[in-house]
Amino acid sequence: MSENLGWIPPSERTSAQEQAHVRAVQAMPKFAIAGRYRQAGKVDVRLYDAYRHPSVVADVGFVFDRFHQLTGSCVGTGFGNAMQTLLSVQRLFATNPTKAFLIWWAYNYGRSRYLMGDRNRGEGSMGSTMAKSATEDGSFDAGQPGLPRYTNGGTDGLTLTEDEEYEWSDGDSSTVLKYKDIARQHILGAAAEVNSTDQIADAIVNGYPLTFACSRFMGSATVKNGVLLGTYDRSGGHQTAITAVRDHPQLGRLFGSQGSWPASVYPNNPEPNQPTNLVWVTEAEQARAMRYEAEVFALSNFPYFPAQPDVAIPWIV
Repeated sequence: MSENLGWIPPSERTSAQEQAHVRAVQAMPKFAIAGRYRQAGKVDVRLYDAYRHPSVVADVGFVFDRFHQLTGSCVGTGFGNAMQTLLSVQRLFATNPTKAFLIWWAYNYGRSRYLMGDRNRGEGSMGSTMAKSATEDGSFDAGQPGLPRYTNGGTDGLTLTEDEEYEWSDGDSSTVLKYKDIARQHILGAAAEVNSTDQIADAIVNGYPLTFACSRFMGSATVKNGVLLGTYDRSGGHQTAITAVRDHPQLGRLFGSQGSWPASVYPNNPEPNQPTNLVWVTEAEQARAMRYEAEVFALSNFPYFPAQPDVAIPWIV
């Protein structure tokens, strides 16, 4: 089990932090999907499958697995994994697809800490101010000039160094603010609070990944009925991404929680083509976790550069 957590639950927040959380949530639209798509029969939607699509791989340069935290930056990496999923799914839209790229999650992490009132380097943040940063400050790709480069650890994910995570955790530093104008060109369309497992399923089925945080975390997992299954068995505030929902013949409805710890934390996943640290949670367990101190936000519509068409368009001369 990793000791790296980083989500600040309401019971541990200062008055200023809680007020920042309330303001962020009050400014969000209510979660609702107009003309939402409902899958007939059994549900099986795994948004992370988009990582392996040839168009996404061509844009990103490799098959994305996940972002891996080294400090108490789970709010940043949880957001990063959700946003990377959204970017990958958007690349596959039938109309107006956008180019896939690697998100620079550290920018929004630092800004989220600034928005909750922290003006120094450190650890910990809130999902609400992270979402607010994406919808107000914007985000950008990791290929910008002057940025450090992620280290690709394969099944251990993409990492920054601990020093880099700390440097970017100060949201009003010169390191962060020099990218302010670039980020504001690409504002996340919406982040909405989600309050039930039905809403989580609706979000996933309609292509919207989520950030999920609560005052407990999955410190272990076991293989049951061929599935790597977890429970929220340890105390501590932690944020992950939810990127899948499926109906299992024995276990019922399951949600895929995508983590950001070392690959060694959980047993080997018996199912192929799933991100490392992807743990499935039963609907009853997910509902129980949402009754703890919890924050859940669905992300949608990140405007970015149009993707190149998949077919050649002849020039008219």
